[in-house]
Amino acid sequence: MIFFNALSQKETDKLWQLVLWFPALLGIFVLISVNKTWLIKLLTIRWREWLTDYYLNRWFADKNYYFTQIYGEHKNTDNPDQRIAEDILLLISKTLSLSFGFIQSLSMLITFTVILWQSAGTLSFTVGGTEWNIQGYMVYTVVLIVIGGTLFTHKVGKRIRPLNVEKQRSEATFRTNLVQHNKQAELIALSNAESLQRQELSDNFHTIKDNWHRLMNRQRWLDYWQNIYSRSLSVLPYFLLLPQFISGQINLGGLMKSRQAFMLVSNNLSWFIYKYDELAELAAVIDRLYEFHQLTEQRPTNKPKNCQHAVQVADASIRTPDNKIILENLNFHVSPGKWLLLKGYSGAGKNHTA
Repeated sequence: MIFFNALSQKETDKLWQLVLWFPALLGIFVLISVNKTWLIKLLTIRWREWLTDYYLNRWFADKNYYFTQIYGEHKNTDNPDQRIAEDILLLISKTLSLSFGFIQSLSMLITFTVILWQSAGTLSFTVGGTEWNIQGYMVYTVVLIVIGGTLFTHKVGKRIRPLNVEKQRSEATFRTNLVQHNKQAELIALSNAESLQRQELSDNFHTIKDNWHRLMNRQRWLDYWQNIYSRSLSVLPYFLLLPQFISGQINLGGLMKSRQAFMLVSNNLSWFIYKYDELAELAAVIDRLYEFHQLTEQRPTNKPKNCQHAVQVADASIRTPDNKIILENLNFHVSPGKWLLLKGYSGAGKNHTA
C-alpha cells in the first residue's frame, strides 16, 4: 500500500499528504454509510406495505380466511397471521441486507482482483526442464480455494434450511396456543382443564426445544468450518508471497498491499460461505410465504349454496382438520320463523354446524 511504502522509506511529505486526505475520505465514508441505512429503511417499509396489502387482499378474497382452513391439502397451514406479520418483514429485511451486501462485495471484488493481479506478480518455476510463468497466480489460487470452500459449506449447512422452517412453525404454534388459552380462559377455568392446557403448551415448547438443539448443533459444525476457512485464508497469502519477498521482487509495502488485496478478494468472493446461515433463513421464509400463497390459490368446490329462504342440510359430515369425524349424516330443514336447538357436549361440533 502507498502508506506502508511511504512509511518504510520515511517519505515525510507523502505521509503528511495522506494524513490530510483522511478527513475528506472519512466524510465521504460516513455520508455513504448513513444514507445507505436510511435508504434500506425506506425501501423496507414501502415494500412491506405493498406485500402486506397483497397478501391481505388474497387472504380475505372469496372468504379464503375461512374456507382454506376447512378444504384443500393445505388446510393445516399454520398461523397465517405470523406469515403476514413476521415472515414478510423477515423476507424484506433479509433480501435487502443480503442484496446490498452482495453488491458491495461484487464491486470490491472487481476492484481488488485487478489490484491483486497486478501486485502479486508472476510465479516462475521449472518442472522437468521446462520453465513455467504464471501471471496473476494468486487470483487463480483464491478462486480455486473459494470454489472448494463453497461446495463444502453447502455440504455442511444444507440441513439448516428445513430446520429453520420447522423453527418458525413451532414458534408460531406455541404463540398461537398461548393466545387461544387467554381467549378461552373462562371455559378452561369452568371445565378445570388447566392440566390439559398446561400439558399441551409444554408439548409445544418441547418441540421448540428439540428443534433448537438440532439447529444449534448443525450451526456449530458450520461455525467450525467457517472459522477454519477464515483463519487459514488470513495466513495463506504470506506463504504465497514469501518467495517473492525473499528474492527482492517485492518490498514490504508490496507484500502488505498484495496480502491486503488477497484478503479482500477472498473475503468478498467468499460471500456465499460467510452468509450461508442467513441465506438458509431467507430460503425458509420464502418456503413459508410460497406455501401461504399456494393456500390462497385454492378454490373449494363444495361451498354452501343458497336454498331460497330456508336453511337445509342434507347428509352432511363435520371433520376436524386431521380428518377426525365429529358429526356425520346430519340432516335438518329450518323454514322461516322456525327455531332449531343444537345440543351436545363441548367439542361436538355445534359451532361448526351453526
